[in-house]
This record gives sequence, structure tokens and C-alpha cells, in this order.
Amino acid sequence: MGAQPCPDEDQNALILQAQGGDLSAMERLFERYHAHMYRYLLLLLGESGAGRELTLETFWQIWEALPGLHDPMQFVLWLYRIATNLAYDERSTLPITSRYQWQALPPDMARILGDVGQLPWPEHPCLLLHLLMGFTESQIADCLGLQEKQVTQYIERSVEALLPLKELRQMVQGVPIPLPSVTSPFLPEHMERRQERRPALLLASTRPFRQRRFLQLCTRIGMPVLLVVLLTSSGLLFWLNRPVQPAPKGEPLTPPSRIFDPAHDRLSCYFNEVVNQPSSICSRHLYQDINQSVELGPYKLRVEQIYADVNMIGLAYSLLYPRASDSDDNVMLHMSLHVGNGLTIPLQAEMRGRNQSIPFKNALFKIAFYYLSLPLQQIPQKANASLQISQVTVLRTDNRDRIELLRPADASLRINFPLTFHAGRAITPMSQIEKSDLLLESVIASPGNVQILLRCLHCATTTKRYNYTLVVGNDVAIATMVLTGKNGTELHIYFQESFDERNERWQLIITEASAGGNRYETTFAAPAGAS
Repeated sequence: MGAQPCPDEDQNALILQAQGGDLSAMERLFERYHAHMYRYLLLLLGESGAGRELTLETFWQIWEALPGLHDPMQFVLWLYRIATNLAYDERSTLPITSRYQWQALPPDMARILGDVGQLPWPEHPCLLLHLLMGFTESQIADCLGLQEKQVTQYIERSVEALLPLKELRQMVQGVPIPLPSVTSPFLPEHMERRQERRPALLLASTRPFRQRRFLQLCTRIGMPVLLVVLLTSSGLLFWLNRPVQPAPKGEPLTPPSRIFDPAHDRLSCYFNEVVNQPSSICSRHLYQDINQSVELGPYKLRVEQIYADVNMIGLAYSLLYPRASDSDDNVMLHMSLHVGNGLTIPLQAEMRGRNQSIPFKNALFKIAFYYLSLPLQQIPQKANASLQISQVTVLRTDNRDRIELLRPADASLRINFPLTFHAGRAITPMSQIEKSDLLLESVIASPGNVQILLRCLHCATTTKRYNYTLVVGNDVAIATMVLTGKNGTELHIYFQESFDERNERWQLIITEASAGGNRYETTFAAPAGAS
């Protein structure tokens, strides 16, 4: 007879001590049950199965599952439940030809045990638990998560197909199986290696067999179903958010119905709402609200908001037309931004027709970014600034007339306001990019933009073109602008992104634009945070 699932008082005490973390108590339980467990697993899987390894794994898992055992009387049932689940998983990995082979046994006994091994699951473990371990139908039902009536049917059907119950029990219990040479898995050297395992995943083996099989089946079926649902929902969202197709030629666009009134209709953040692409400028409210206007003949130019740092000037402005019918005209603006006493930045912009989604029939809105390359020491944190409009040209779309509303010789118009510069911080050490003729001279990070200055040793005499990618943590950005300076030897590369400055590792990837071109990489420390 095997290990009984009804422990005595001494065993209950050992289980409670093991639940409290006493390894010596768990080792005594191992010594009491491991031979029975090895015999059970060997009869489940045959001589070619991993009976020794699964015996150790069973006791490891019962040790890790002990905190969830509320009744010590269930310890043995839990032990054989885990062993049965592990044997089922191992059984699926064994080649069919090598299952349940007993070459060391007499032919008649090997044949009967082979027939026992070919029983369907869970008839096989039900029969062995009853014949070998002496479990009742009720205990087997609790161990494997079956109904007692099912267990009785499984045993009767198995006995009917093999031998009478008494002869079958004698043969199973009489199988000569040598005691295993298994050392306790709870020795200190084994404990250290075991710490790398994840108990949360192992506890699944304590579930009853039927429940565990159901969860495994749900996982196998559920993952493809979940993938199909995700792909279907993604496709539906993509279809719902698809770009609106332009109206066919010959059909006029539906004109907006509202008149823009600056007193009531000003946007809270032009950088976000005009281009519908929020950035750190608007999410961190780094822009300044200007809200000033100048008259340009029948037109009115309004400067709404401005953002400035060492890498970039961002300007949000609007143009109000005298009539809604004029809102298809193209307007060219020549301006300059004067900061402090000596910094002048030329700006130029073109307002092209009514090609926006903001529904005002008498106004156009523009967001323009002007990329700079200014020494940090020239940038004041705060200064008085003025936007000077020097020339305004209107191209009428109805008759192609060109109208000069303001010429350079005329008195220019100015809008004065205080300006806060977000200057940023820089990496200055120059370093050679390996296997290339490029030098990394500086990296300047500001809240709305990152500028990388490369010095090219042979750019003035080569036709090579490069693509630039900046990787910071999990964020990836493609260069939005590349400007050349100093006879083609300087490359100013701009990434209009805001990165998490807590990431210490920044990587610049440079690839030649030609097919099969070379790829260069360089890694550098993060800039100290932008001011």
C-alpha cells in the first residue's frame, strides 16, 4: 500500500512547521514521501520518463504552494495532484514509441503495464492512485478535481479492459522498482539555484486536473481569438480615423460658416489645435500668449502665440481677410524678430488659401517653426522683443494680380512684447563617429527641440546624403530639418521632439541614403535637463 492521504498528528505538525518556513520539517516530509512519489511517477511515464526529476520538481512546487494550503489533511492530495499535473505535461513531450516501455521486467508484466500506460487520461492516474496508492474514489475525485461517479466509471472500465481488480492490484504493487538515489532538494546549495524560479507561475500546478486543462485550452484558443479581435478593432479604428478624401475637381469645397471674432474665438493653444499634433510646447504650456494685431490695408495680421529657444522659434499667427471671398488669396510675409539689443532673426512665411480644418471663413491660421543655431551664451533668459513686418505681398487667386501691401521702403510695422527664451543645455565635447568622416561636436536639448551639430570632414567634396535617427530610451525620432553651414562642413540636424531627460543613454544612428549604404552609430550621455 502507498502513502495514505490521512496524515497523523506528527505529520500535521511537520506541515504546519513547513508552512512557517522550516526547511528541516519540509526535508522530513520529503524523506517520508519521495520513494512513493518516485514509484507513482515511474508507473505513470514508464522507464524512459523523467521520474527522478519530476519527483524533485513536485516537492519544490509543494514547498512553494504550502502558504496556500489551509487544511494539513489535504497535503497528500495536493502532493499527488501536483505530481499528476507535471506527469501530464511531461507525457506530451515523450515520443509515442518510447512511452511506457519496461525492458527490465518480465514480458507478461511489461505487457500489462504497457496496456495500463496506454489508458486515456485521466483513467490512467485514477487507476494508479487507486491500485498503487490505495486512494478511495472520493479521495481521487478531490485530488484530480473530478466527480466521484466519474472516478468509479474510469476504474471499472480500466479493470474490465485489463485484468480482474485483485490480480491487477497485485501486479502493480509488485513491480520491482529500486529506490531512487535522490538527494533532498532542500539542501542549501539547491535552495540558492531555486531562487531564480518564479513561484507565481509554478502554483498553477496545484489546480485540479480538469480545471487546469480547461485553463490551458482557454489560453491556447484565447490567444488567437484575442489577436483576431485586436487586429479587427485596429482595422476598424484605422478605417474610422482615415483621412477625409478631398472633393473631386469641379466640385467646390463646402465653405466654413463662421466669422472669426478675436474677442471670443481665440484658441487656447494654437500649436496644438491648428496642426492637431500636441507637443511638449503645448503640453507644458511653454508658449507665450501675445494676442496683438497690426493693420495691413484691408487685412489684419494677428500674432497669437510665440515659443523661443536656442534651437527654434515657433510662431503662431493668423490673417483676417476683409471679405470671406478673399480667403483663397496667398499672402507672403517677410518679418524679423529682434531680441534684446543685438539679436536679429529673419522670418518668412506664406499663407496659402483656405486649406485648414478650423471652421472660420474669414481667417487663416499659421504655425511656423524657424530652426536656429545660436550660441548658448547669446541667449538671454528674458528680454524685450519685437516682431517687425517689413514686406507683405498678396497674390489674388481670382485674377492672379500681385498686390504689395507693404514694401521694404515703406515704414515697417512692429509688435513689441517681452520674450522668454528656453535656452536649453548642451553637450560640447567633440568625438569622432567610428568608421565615418563625421565628428559629433555638440548636442543641444531644449524643451521643444534637439539640435545635433556634426562636423563633416569631406562633405564639401562628396555627394553623400544621410538619414538621421535619434533614440532616447524607448523614444525614436526622425530628423525634421538638416541645415548646412560653413562651406558645407557643418551639419545642423534638428529633431522636433521632447525626450525624457532622465534617460542617460542617447544614441544617434546615421545611414547613407543610397541603397545598401553604410550605417554609423554613436552613443553619448544625456544633456543636462533643459532650462
